[in-house]
Amino acid sequence: MTTNRTEEALAAYRCTPFTVNDSVHNLYCRGSGPAVVVLHELPGLDYGAVALADRLIGTGYTVYLPHLFGRLRFARYASTRTANAGVRASASSGCA
Repeated sequence: MTTNRTEEALAAYRCTPFTVNDSVHNLYCRGSGPAVVVLHELPGLDYGAVALADRLIGTGYTVYLPHLFGRLRFARYASTRTANAGVRASASSGCA
């Protein structure tokens, strides 16, 4: 299986799936300290978002990184409903 840079960076994170409208998404979590939710931009979760999360973790935060739609780096759209479910999953995942 071929992995890309984003998948390699996410390997250090705990992954918790959450479901919205019969679609399963992943919530990535890592760190200790105050919580920060990093929301990716279009077209989807990419290396830049993970690099930002890594910098925040390095300064003492727990980062929750919900993958809101599509495949890693390839996506069409996001919805507020999906984002809200990701935040709820963040709160209940017990990452820290």
